Amino acid sequence: MLLHYFSPDGCDEWDLRDRPLIRAGMPVLIDEDLRFEDEHGPRPATVINRWLRELPVSGAASPRTWRTYAGIADLQSTHTNQCPRLAPHHRASSRAGHAV
Repeated sequence: MLLHYFSPDGCDEWDLRDRPLIRAGMPVLIDEDLRFEDEHGPRPATVINRWLRELPVSGAASPRTWRTYAGIADLQSTHTNQCPRLAPHHRASSRAGHAV
C-alpha cells in the first residue's frame, strides 16, 4: 500500500465539476494496483480511507493525528495481508458464516 497526503493544488485543472471534499493534508492509502474493490467488495484501503475522512468530524481534528492513524492502519493492513489466515478472502468467508 502507498501512503499519500492529499493536496488540492491544481485541482482546478482536473476537469472536475466541484472541488474535492477531502481536506488538504488528509492521508490517502492507495493499493499498488490502484484498485478500489475486487470480487470480495471494497478493498481494505477503500475502507480505511473512508474511516480516515471521518476523523475530523469524529473529534480528531489534528492532521498529525490523521497521519499517525493512517500509518498504523497501513502497517496493520500490510501485516494482515501477509498472514494467510487473515487475508481478505478468509475474512470474507468468516463474514459469510464459515469458520476461519
